[in-house]
Amino acid sequence: MKIILITISSLFISGGIFSQTNSEEIEYPYTVSSNNEVNTIQPKKTLADIDKELEAIDIKIQYVKSHPDELEIAIKENWFAQMEAYKITLEKEKAILQK
Repeated sequence: MKIILITISSLFISGGIFSQTNSEEIEYPYTVSSNNEVNTIQPKKTLADIDKELEAIDIKIQYVKSHPDELEIAIKENWFAQMEAYKITLEKEKAILQK
């Protein structure tokens, strides 16, 4: 009886029976952080990828500026500053890749 309880207890503690994550559910490649969160590894960006992303941001900014409803939300949520900060990050990544 003791052995059965210990085995059942250890399965519950380790997550063996009611585990939250199946290996089939995890996308690969992945990393597991120190707090057991599963994080996907982003594929390495190319210069072309970065250029496309920068172009997409510029197109989205023009779209938002030309639609009053979207513009109001973007201003309220400081979206333009966020996009500019992200563009700076992309430009830095691009500069590193160009070396």
